[in-house]
Amino acid sequence: MDITKFEKFDQVCCSKLPDEIDKILNTAKGKKACAIGFITTDDFYGFYLTWDYSDNIDQYFDWKNTLQPDFLYQPVVDIVEDCGDIDFCNASEKKWEFAQTLLSILEKSIKQIPDEIFQKNGFQREDILFFSTMSDGDYIKEMMEVSVKMFNTMETPKTQEVLVHDGISPILVAETEENAQFRQLWNALVPVSGRAKTAQGEIIRIAGRIQHEFLDNGGINWDDDFRKMLNVFPKYLYLGNAFCEDDIKSAELLTTLLITAGDQGRTDDFLCSALCACAVAWVRQNPLAIEPLEADYNR
Repeated sequence: MDITKFEKFDQVCCSKLPDEIDKILNTAKGKKACAIGFITTDDFYGFYLTWDYSDNIDQYFDWKNTLQPDFLYQPVVDIVEDCGDIDFCNASEKKWEFAQTLLSILEKSIKQIPDEIFQKNGFQREDILFFSTMSDGDYIKEMMEVSVKMFNTMETPKTQEVLVHDGISPILVAETEENAQFRQLWNALVPVSGRAKTAQGEIIRIAGRIQHEFLDNGGINWDDDFRKMLNVFPKYLYLGNAFCEDDIKSAELLTTLLITAGDQGRTDDFLCSALCACAVAWVRQNPLAIEPLEADYNR
């Protein structure tokens, strides 16, 4: 990675980020803590800032507070457009290296924010949880986990860490809206690479991979592995506290329609949302960890 391409972004970020964080913390005066996220897209077309006064960063996509400073957008877009050797539409070593380079620049800028910025707004540095991730894409979980460790001090409370399921404990689903539940389960149950340790994690992983391929990649990578994932999906619904036969038949129809759409090069937001909702519903009624099914797909 040619890090000289990142110099302009590095300089402007170090210079202007303290003022933006000051604005955010000024709105948080009187709160006990604040979480601040740097959110980008799957192809890294800039960042926007979002924040909340809770410690549940798994629900960042529902936060209402946002800022879109130009220095977090155009300089990053310029870098992307200058990296013609990287396929930003698909996961790769080069794409992940690019992500890590951006995170290292954000880390440097965050750690150079003067203590006075925090103190004048009634905080200590360790009261604020910084993180970065994608709104959707290849490295949502990876960027979240890595950035939490990179951006924050050792004194940041452990209650604000990203929680990953141990593969054994009961799986609890937050009482919130469906999209937030899906993202919570994805972050907790789906590993950085490979299949999940539990049936609950794997059914969420399948739904998320299918949704990402349809809605983010436009089906460009559609192949037999995705068909195999959709074919095995209804089989999970027979496990544990199983769905009734009518609901399983509906799920089988849903996966058939998705396979047909994929084969025809069509995308369908409604079908993808229904698949994710189905996965969440099955996990909700199966809190005890179950072994995943054997499968012959590699994605």
